[in-house]
Formats: sequence, structure tokens, C-alpha cells
Amino acid sequence: MKAKFKIESQDIWAAQKNKWQISNNDKKEKKKEKVRYVIYISIFISIILWFGKIKKIDYSLAQWGIAFVELIIVLFAFVPLVVQLLYVLICWIQRKHLLKKSFFGNESTIIVDENGITTSPENKKSKSLRWQDIVQVGEDDFRYFLYLTDKTFIIVKKEPHNLTKEEQVKFNEKIKKNLNNFIRSKPFINKPLFSLQIALVMVLLIMLFTSLTPSQKETTGPVYELEQDVYELFEYVGEDSSESIIKDNLTVEEIDNVRRNMHKIFEELDPPTHVRMPLSNLVKEAEKQYLEKIHVPTEETNRIFSGESEHFLIDDFEVEVIFDKIKYHESELFIKDNSGISVEYLDEFTVEISTIFHERHEKRIYTFVYSEDIADYIDLEQIIVGGTEYLLFINEETGFTIIEPTAFEDINKIELIVQWKEKDKEQIHEERITLTQK
Repeated sequence: MKAKFKIESQDIWAAQKNKWQISNNDKKEKKKEKVRYVIYISIFISIILWFGKIKKIDYSLAQWGIAFVELIIVLFAFVPLVVQLLYVLICWIQRKHLLKKSFFGNESTIIVDENGITTSPENKKSKSLRWQDIVQVGEDDFRYFLYLTDKTFIIVKKEPHNLTKEEQVKFNEKIKKNLNNFIRSKPFINKPLFSLQIALVMVLLIMLFTSLTPSQKETTGPVYELEQDVYELFEYVGEDSSESIIKDNLTVEEIDNVRRNMHKIFEELDPPTHVRMPLSNLVKEAEKQYLEKIHVPTEETNRIFSGESEHFLIDDFEVEVIFDKIKYHESELFIKDNSGISVEYLDEFTVEISTIFHERHEKRIYTFVYSEDIADYIDLEQIIVGGTEYLLFINEETGFTIIEPTAFEDINKIELIVQWKEKDKEQIHEERITLTQK
């Protein structure tokens, strides 16, 4: 039976769409797709880890969750959509190339018999192929696509213009009789899925645009202004805080104002660790360098105390109040000679420093602790007391910790609380040494 028809541009496009469908149903292609997805996941996670390392970002659980959502969108919406669009572009280029071929748009003749098919394009040499040469068959409503290889196929229209309706029916029956494994073309674009993919890609683009665009917190707002204030404490700010150099005319008031404002902002906004740590370290470095390079002890910041109780004595105990911290410089606590306390018979011995501020806050720190368990590491023959305490207090109304500026005039009392217990005895003795300025 001889059939005649023309191969137009839309016929080539139909064949290309059918090939796409066949490839998606092929087991080998599905395995390749899984391998590609594993590669995509590895690349995506590697980029996140590399970016976090370069930018010194401490990803929170929420940020990892956002990254996971972005990964899902990339894998199941963005990548398939891009691949399909690229395929459309390649097919369009191929059709443009085929337009230059002389047979394109001309009439072709197909002869179908029991042995196979003979094609006779107009002005071209005839070619014959056996039915067994056809490895795969695709079809849509108007055409058959007979695949000889992955890249070679023949288009046969179901309604040749030179045949009557009855002849067309016999023509199609003859082809189907000799071929099997038909793959019916599905819509090249699944409209609901395509719409969902477009929506997800738009969400991805918005998320990426938001993450790449500097946020208001980074360029304006309290955290940004705090960062500028911290930098103004320095002549030079290095990669590491220890490399930074404070400015020559730096004052205690400047450091205090920046630190108090920093603590307030951290309490209210709770910025991420990668923001908090560098600023905190720089402020501490500014304090340290100020004490080393600029600070001159005065009556306002450094005072000497002494005191005694029935069994104990301390002298030249220096207390320093600066940078909202109270520092007790190391000093020796003596057991009086006539106290009757022998260190070799002591089982426990502790010393606390208690300081009352603003008539309502008490700060205690353990400055010396001894027990039999750590006797090999602590020498009771020399009792050294001292330490540093940050002046942070709990605001009873809000529950937040606050810093109250404190000077020596705000300190109501400093005491050493000494407790001891003798071996084989249950009684714990306590004495308090009230310190007075010398």
C-alpha cells in the first residue's frame, strides 16, 4: 500500500516531544536522573557549607530548614523546568536547521508491505527498512514515530491525503499488525505541574533575592549602628580582635556607653552568634588595651581595703571598679597566730566575697575553696583571695539582666565570708570580715 503526505515543521516538533516522553519512561534514563539528583544535592550542600565557612556564618536550625526547602525546590521544580526549557530550545534550533533541507515540506511516499517500509522522499533516493529494524514505536493522534536508533526515526502520518477513509483504516491496521510496544505520547507540558513548577521557582527566586539583598539589620537599625559605634573605639580593626588597636584618646565613658548599649541590644534583639561574638570580643579587647595603655589608677577606680575578724586578717586588699566590673586584686588572707585554727586539722575551708550594691543587689563569688578531695592541689598554708565580677543584675519588672553603672559610692559593703570545718566534726564555723578603706 502506497501512502503520500508532507512532513511539516509541526510534525518534527511532535516527534521531538514524543522522544522526550520515551526518554522519561526509559529505565536507563531514570537511573541517570537519580545519579544527577545525587550530584545536584552534593553540589548544593557543598556550596552552602563553603559559603558559610567563607562568610563565617553559624547556620541555625531555621536557616538549615530554609536551605532544605530551597534544595527541594531546586531538585523538583527548578532543575526539571530548566532541563525541559533547554530541550525546547535545542529542538527549535534543530527545526531551524531542518528548514534548510530540500525535502522538508515536500511530499514523501511510504510503501507498506509484509516485509517492511520503503520511504521515497521527493527528489531523494528511496530507502527500505525491515520491521525488525524498528526498535521502538511512538504515536500521537496523527502520526507514528518509528525509531531505528536513539537519534534516527521516521515519521508516518496516520491519514495520508491520497487514501480514502477506508484505505486509511487498512493502512493503520497494517502498521499496527507488524509493530508492537507502542508508546502513546502524553502532553509535553503537564499544565497543572508546569504551573506548580513556575510558582515554586518564583518562590525560590524571591528567597534567593531576599538572602542576597542586604537586610535592614545589616545596613540600618540598632545592630548596624552598634557595629559602627564599636569600630569607632579603634584606630584599626583587624581580622582578629587581638590585632585591633584602640585610638589614643579613648575614654572609659566611651567604652562604657558602647558596652551598655550592646548588652541592651543583645537582650532585646538576640542577634545570631556570628554577629554577637565579634562585637563582644572587640569591646573586651578595647577594655583590655585601655587598662594596659591608658588607665592610671585613681581614687575613683582603685581603692585599698583591710579588715579582720576574730580568727582572720587581710590587709592591702585592692578593689578596682571600672567597665561595669568589680575586680578584687589577689591578696593573702592570714589566719591569726592565736586563733587556735590549725590547717592540718581542717577538712573544708571556703572564702566568699560578698558585695552589696545600691542597697539592694548582692554579688557573691567563691574566691577560695578547699576540701580533702582536692588537698593535693590547694595549699592551705597560703590563702589567696581575689577575682572579677560583672555587675549584671536581674530587673525584677522585666526579668532581663541589666547593667547598672556602679562607682565606689554605690557600694554599700564588702565582706569576706569565711567558712571552715574541722576533721571528724560536723559543725561548720563562719566568720565575716567587713572591709574598710585604708
